[in-house]
Amino acid sequence: GAMYVGQRIRKSIEKEQFKVYDEEIELTVSIGLATYSAKITEGSQIVEWADSVLYQAKRQGKNKVCAFVNG
Repeated sequence: GAMYVGQRIRKSIEKEQFKVYDEEIELTVSIGLATYSAKITEGSQIVEWADSVLYQAKRQGKNKVCAFVNG
């Protein structure tokens, strides 16, 4: 479900134009997702997982959603 929501957010941002001062600009977003797992021992771990896949999305060409698989 998180991937579906992440993709909806990404697509919504991608198709909008944003007014910045006197210009209309287009934006894209990269999203890193991580969900709760019993393997989490510290609260910061989920943020680290999401951050690692965020950078993976950026390396893959930006404007992507990547999820941390903690299987």
